[in-house]
Amino acid sequence: MRILLTFILLSIISQRTFAGVNMAEWRWRNNNGNEKTATWKAAKNLPVTVSDNQPFRLRINFINTNPVIPELTYSRSPGGPYIPIKNDNAGNRNAFVLADNNGKVTHWQQTTEQITDTAFNFYPGRIVTVADTTRTFMPDILQGATEFEWVIKPTKYIKPGTAYYFRSSGARPYKGGALTDIMLYTSSDIPHDTNTDDAITGFKLYSEVKNLIIQFSTRFDGHDKFEVEYSLDQKNWNVIKTIPGGDQHSYETTLPNPPAGITTVYARIKIFDREGGVITSKAVKQTFKSNAAITTFNGVKDGNKVKLNLGVAAEYINLGFEIGRTNVSNTSFTKIISIAGRGTANTAKTWTVFDDKPAMGFNKYVLKYYKDGVISYKLIEVMFGLGADAAIVKNDVQFSIYPNPTTSGQISFELKNFAGAKFTANLTNLYGKQVAIESFTANSDGRYVLKTNAAAGTYVLKLKSDGLAYTGKVVIL
Repeated sequence: MRILLTFILLSIISQRTFAGVNMAEWRWRNNNGNEKTATWKAAKNLPVTVSDNQPFRLRINFINTNPVIPELTYSRSPGGPYIPIKNDNAGNRNAFVLADNNGKVTHWQQTTEQITDTAFNFYPGRIVTVADTTRTFMPDILQGATEFEWVIKPTKYIKPGTAYYFRSSGARPYKGGALTDIMLYTSSDIPHDTNTDDAITGFKLYSEVKNLIIQFSTRFDGHDKFEVEYSLDQKNWNVIKTIPGGDQHSYETTLPNPPAGITTVYARIKIFDREGGVITSKAVKQTFKSNAAITTFNGVKDGNKVKLNLGVAAEYINLGFEIGRTNVSNTSFTKIISIAGRGTANTAKTWTVFDDKPAMGFNKYVLKYYKDGVISYKLIEVMFGLGADAAIVKNDVQFSIYPNPTTSGQISFELKNFAGAKFTANLTNLYGKQVAIESFTANSDGRYVLKTNAAAGTYVLKLKSDGLAYTGKVVIL
């Protein structure tokens, strides 16, 4: 006898422990009568469509309940997140609120059996019109049924043409089946405030050092998450980053820079809001062109090596450079060194590298880099073995005479990127007769002035050094 009583007691404890809140039937109802006389919007377990902001009701049948708070929640996705329905929207943007002043029923009045479809004993439930967490407990029943009815109404935050899902918090399906989705649809013309619709209000995408920076802002806060999507054709979209939501309006995240070259992408943001809804922003088109603004590429004999100097004014999505040696052309060369780029940088930068095994005589060096998204090349020649000042012969050296014609009795000219130490400027007439000659020491800005008392006429200015030979005509008025 004692064993039998113990078994019965354990069975009761087990049932109470695991009974939970088991949801069975549900039905939408009009708010046009009292607890017994109000009419139904549809048959049991069928969704309805609402088109105005007037109160209506939802009745749910529960089986085998524990004493828990029967809180009604809603979402715009069957998988949640689910939001508790309260009495007002203070501090939030809920689509539904409890309708306490509905004119038909009052909070916490008892319910009668109306939709229960079991042989269990019925225990009165309650009408809920107030989010009262201090006393609204379900009855503690085993092998019994009850019904709760909530009076709710849409707010200005309701979304037209949308499916909403409802459930009682903590509910699970009766008899272990699937939990039936309690659904409600809104019509496309239901009154709502368009200013309450969330949106992406700002969207920037730019490169900084090794990363793409994504910055965007939203009209409201309180989001679940965001997804950054990209496409090459605006047809096939891929998620490249998921960003947690929060209570702020502005967000920033990073991605690796795109590949070198020319890349055109379309990007957009998906907002996953606190109701489980998804809003997709308009696509932003962005074209990235890798670029290195070369200011210097020259070389000079340095002992038994050749020192190569590379300078840039700025870089944009620049992965790096290659320097090689060639005897054929710019595009056919043997790589001797790679230089890592800085990604994106708006400041000048110089690098110095060495060729440890130059050949005697002229050595041709090729710089491979990106210019406006296209692979480009620069070619220089460096004399090795003919003296310490052997330097660039051509291609990267820039020679110009200005102003031309001149009336000042002196000839101004530029010699940029000359890596030697000294050179000679020789001015002759068109018949080769020398008019003026002067030796110059190379300076940093590449600007020089040759003084002359030559009469008006046309002359030839020749610049010479080891491995350097440039000629230009100049007119003196």
